[in-house]
Amino acid sequence: SLIVGLDVCGIDLILEDISQSLKSQKGGVIEVNAGPGIRMHHYPVKGTPRDVGGAIVDSMFREKSDGRIPVISVTGTNGKTTVTRLLDHVFLSIGMKTGMTTTNGIYINGNLVSDGDTTGPVSARTVLSDPTVDIAILETARGGIIRRGLGYDWSDVGIITNIHADHIGQDGIESIDDILRIKSLVAERVRPGGTIILNADTPELVQFAREKLDITSRTLVYFSLNDRSKVIDEHVNAGGSAYVLKGNDIVLKSPMGEEIIISALEIPMTLGGTASFHIANAMTTLAACDALKMSRDQSLRGLCSFLHHENNKGRTNLYKVGRGHVLVDYGHNPDALIAIGSMTKKWNVSKRTGVITTPGDRSDDMIRMSGIAAALVFDKVIVREDTDLRERAPGEVAGILCEAVNNEKRSIECIIARDPIESLKLSVDQMEAGELVIYFYESFDETIKALSEMGAVETSFTTLIYDFTKDNYLTEVSYQ
Repeated sequence: SLIVGLDVCGIDLILEDISQSLKSQKGGVIEVNAGPGIRMHHYPVKGTPRDVGGAIVDSMFREKSDGRIPVISVTGTNGKTTVTRLLDHVFLSIGMKTGMTTTNGIYINGNLVSDGDTTGPVSARTVLSDPTVDIAILETARGGIIRRGLGYDWSDVGIITNIHADHIGQDGIESIDDILRIKSLVAERVRPGGTIILNADTPELVQFAREKLDITSRTLVYFSLNDRSKVIDEHVNAGGSAYVLKGNDIVLKSPMGEEIIISALEIPMTLGGTASFHIANAMTTLAACDALKMSRDQSLRGLCSFLHHENNKGRTNLYKVGRGHVLVDYGHNPDALIAIGSMTKKWNVSKRTGVITTPGDRSDDMIRMSGIAAALVFDKVIVREDTDLRERAPGEVAGILCEAVNNEKRSIECIIARDPIESLKLSVDQMEAGELVIYFYESFDETIKALSEMGAVETSFTTLIYDFTKDNYLTEVSYQ
């Protein structure tokens, strides 16, 4: 039935002896019926009645099963795609058949079945309607929630990675509070007995949890990059648990004490511990795996086998090209620029050039905030524009960004090269020895094609994140 795409079908055979196996004699399939009749089996003219209807129902629903599968819903401003992909990878690694929705498409058991931004309710229902899926891992974005809701009734695990300023100016969104009001639906729709995972470093989420979230029948787990967080201490003292970063170690705090889970330096996606935001993503994933009773060995094996180029395309992917390197990422809001820029300040590079833009449907203030963020973390800025200007005039977004960069720090060179690919080529043409270009793309496929034409090759971060002269990791920079 899987070959022809049917859950139930009737197969007509021609055989020499119907009482014998098809493999033991000559014969074959005449036809496959998509709508087979079962009445004849229940009420045969001759022979023994057979409960075919019951057998069909039993094959679809295990004994005492309600037909549901575990559902993990992931939302937030930044990091939700990576967390979704990471969870999918971990559950695939233990042999579960996964269904995943992301900004890059719908994946069933690791295979792309629908391309595009598929983070809305229709995509969620596509995954939940597939009978082969053992667990649904759903990236749940703002747009789909506003327009058509969640696409599921309850989840088993609800994750909010963080809440930052983004999408202000879209769909009536005027503030971070508006963003929280939309995304908090993911936490509110966790079933009784389920687990809610929140970022304790986001004040808005902490306030939401304290004032509006019903946790009387659900488990709240926090994660934080600050092991001295008062929020964490209060939560643990009240009987809760939390993942924190203590030195280089990811630690589980609970009323039972502190348990060192793993050094962040051992997890490839943290880039030698320099990517604080990926450490947060790792903690989030561990909390979700714990919530669904995965063994620690299984979750850590999955976590440590997750690699950027193979498993997280378009997110912190590094290429050797020209006289330096190009880092490709999807960041498109101020906090994403700060996070990536702060990470690269720990790397062994001579210069950092950010090729940035902001979608045109953001407010002028949001665009200016991105320009200010770029000025804070990059040595040079090249401003491009998306192909889809979203009702902005050509050059309008670029002008606002470059003006904001110059107003924040006049010593930084800011160049406007509006075309996405031409801005990438310009950054490589002007590259100095040892320079790192951080390119925030619009189309990943077009970006990779352009890099390939320039002779770029995928590479590891080893030479950039390790200071061989000091034989030690470079000094930490606080995550903003």
